[in-house]
Amino acid sequence: KTARPEDVSARVRTLKSALAEKTAALAKAERDALHLARVADQTAALSSGASSEKMTPNEDAVRVARLAAAEAAEDAAAKITEAAEKLLDAKKKAAHAEEAARLKDDELAGVRAELEEAYARAADSRRAEKEAKEAAAAAAFCAAAGLIAAMRREDVN
Repeated sequence: KTARPEDVSARVRTLKSALAEKTAALAKAERDALHLARVADQTAALSSGASSEKMTPNEDAVRVARLAAAEAAEDAAAKITEAAEKLLDAKKKAAHAEEAARLKDDELAGVRAELEEAYARAADSRRAEKEAKEAAAAAAFCAAAGLIAAMRREDVN
């Protein structure tokens, strides 16, 4: 079953929309990851600023926050990777759909050209038929005129 051009165009628009959504999600995930990395860096700077060997409750809280930020950054990186893979898949699907739409357009253009050629041949055929009828009518008229002239000669003789 071949898809109609309208169906292919709708699929291309849907895939382009999905591609835009995935691109936006990827950009947001990248921004989130950068923010988490900055937070982790700031936390590490605060944590390394402690000079005493014994951890204070505040330093312990900083370490916990740093670990949480690192885990969140890892999660964000995994989400970014997943979103990038989905984005690539969506781009491939959109490219495939665009190619299918282009092929359908080419196919329709070929069919349109064949139809135009068939209409031109039909018009030529109608013209030729009309000319043949006119020629046959003229020949019949000439034959009738010749017959009448011959009959008159017979009557005269």
